[in-house]
Amino acid sequence: MNRRDVLARMAVAGVLGAGLGSGCLDASEPEPGAGAGDTNTETETNDSTGGATDDATETGDTTDIAEPVWSHDVGGTIDTVAHGTVFGREHFDDEDGDGGVFGLDVETGNQKWTYGQSGGYTMFTSFTVADALYFGFGTDAIGDGSGELYALEFDGTERWTRDVGSVYGRPIVDGDEDVVYAGSDDGVVRAFDTNDGTIRWRTDDLTGDHPAELTVVGVTDAVLVATGQLVALDPADGSVLWRYGDPDDRIRDATVVDGVAYLTDRDGLAAVAVDDGDERWRVDFDHNRWIQGIEAGRVFVEHQYDIHAFALEDGDELWTVSNTDRVAIDFHDDRTYIGTDQLSALEAEDGSERWSVPIDEDEGGGGGEDENEDDPIQSIQVVTDGESTSDGDDHSIFVQTDDTGLSRVDPDGEITWTATVDGRISNVVVDGDSAFVGSRDGIYSFSLDSS
Repeated sequence: MNRRDVLARMAVAGVLGAGLGSGCLDASEPEPGAGAGDTNTETETNDSTGGATDDATETGDTTDIAEPVWSHDVGGTIDTVAHGTVFGREHFDDEDGDGGVFGLDVETGNQKWTYGQSGGYTMFTSFTVADALYFGFGTDAIGDGSGELYALEFDGTERWTRDVGSVYGRPIVDGDEDVVYAGSDDGVVRAFDTNDGTIRWRTDDLTGDHPAELTVVGVTDAVLVATGQLVALDPADGSVLWRYGDPDDRIRDATVVDGVAYLTDRDGLAAVAVDDGDERWRVDFDHNRWIQGIEAGRVFVEHQYDIHAFALEDGDELWTVSNTDRVAIDFHDDRTYIGTDQLSALEAEDGSERWSVPIDEDEGGGGGEDENEDDPIQSIQVVTDGESTSDGDDHSIFVQTDDTGLSRVDPDGEITWTATVDGRISNVVVDGDSAFVGSRDGIYSFSLDSS
């Protein structure tokens, strides 16, 4: 069985690749909800009720066009910024790289180290950053047993590696217990000591006659594993506590928040209690549904060309935005941001529009060839950056326009900063006063300080 045939998108609350302390926008693997959309959006309510460097130039309003502080000539995806280092993964088809993982100096962009290599049919997972870097490696064919789990020190040296079979989801670390959990394509979940890689326990095959990707999606009072079913394991010994769903099914998304797992499967959206596996509520959909986020007491789901907001408590549908056609979406507190050919801020409570602003390709500094030139917004990401606006908000919205352009929008809808890079943008990570951009052709650092 080919991995691409059964690839399931697992979204875990607070993950977003490198989102621990950093904002991360990732367009390296297009997903439902990651593209541009139809401008004819309609909200239905089911309730009665660009900073730049010193070299930046002005565009004639308040928007600054930024030049990079530094650039690195090997393209890739950035996972996180920590310990004075930009950590990420090289694109395997870059002629100057090996598809390995890397660490760059945060101030200069100089390469500190690289490790490993990958190709067209092998891949590294995103990182978990704890007391070390933890990540997996796998091949494109489920069940071939080829793959490893890695623990690297922050200087790129090996702490330990283990042969476990292909790992497709990033490992989950419980720092209080010094344990890292990972699932692999042999249907087994393993728990390793983070210090030396000693195995603490391993399960039997959890997939049986139903081979599928096996991904650890959360650790609370149980280790939650998504495969054909949602399976809860005892963290102490790996024994099965409960199972939810049909083993012939496929968990498409699983997000754990406050002791409840919200998931989509073949039949719809469900909320499952972590302590006992009981279904709290379910909403039926026919096909093609994806959890886009959980915020402000709501779970947001993309279904075909609509965005639905459901109450976390009971699954009641509160409002719908129709005719979005692969909308870009992200959230912050009581706001929902939606990108089509314009960026709109909606009230999470009822879906009413707070403001909208057109985002022209030129705003993002683009202008290269783009297969989506009529729908310039490719993806959006909200990051907390400490800047207050008129209503006290402290976040910004980063908007990718065409393949190579990026705009920063404040919570009032004003475009304050733009930048452009060579090569299609893979993702953006914001750390402090800097935005780090990964693209097909390089890694870039931009200053957000426009003073």
